[in-house]
Amino acid sequence: MCKSVCFREERNKSMEVESHHDLTSDEKKQLYYSKLELAERQREDQRLMKSAMRGTISDDHEFDPRGLENRRPDQSFMRKTTTIAVIQGVLDEQDRQRCGSVKDDEIIAEICRELSYMSRKAARKFGKADAMCIPEVAKKITEEQDTKRTRKASLEPPP
Repeated sequence: MCKSVCFREERNKSMEVESHHDLTSDEKKQLYYSKLELAERQREDQRLMKSAMRGTISDDHEFDPRGLENRRPDQSFMRKTTTIAVIQGVLDEQDRQRCGSVKDDEIIAEICRELSYMSRKAARKFGKADAMCIPEVAKKITEEQDTKRTRKASLEPPP
C-alpha cells in the first residue's frame, strides 16, 4: 500500500508578502517596537506574570493565566512528584522483570498509564477548554455532550 500527498488548487493558495527589507525606515518604525519599547513591554509582561503566579493580579488588567498553571509552587511540586513517581514505578518494574527473567512491555506501559492518569485527565480538561475557544469545535463538543446526556437520560445503549 502506497501513501501519497496531493495539493488541491482551491485549498492551498500562496500569496506574495512584502519583505521587511522593502519597507522604508518610517514604515518600519510604525510596524516594529524599538529596543526600548520592546524592553519595556517585556518588563510589563514579566511583572504581570509574577503577579498572576502570586494571585495578586488586579482586575483592571486583561490577563489570561493559561499556561502558567505549573509555574505556581503547589502545581509545580505536584507535577514533579508525579513525574518522579512514574519514573520510579517504571524503574522498579524493570528491576522486577530483570530479576524474574521476564520482559513484558505492556506491564510497564500499564504502570505508566496508571500513575499518570490524573495528569492526563487534567491535560484533557485543559485541551477541551482551549478547544472551546474555536467556535466550530465548541459547537461540535457541545453537540456531542448533549447527545451523551440524552442517551444517558434515555438509557439507550450506544450505537
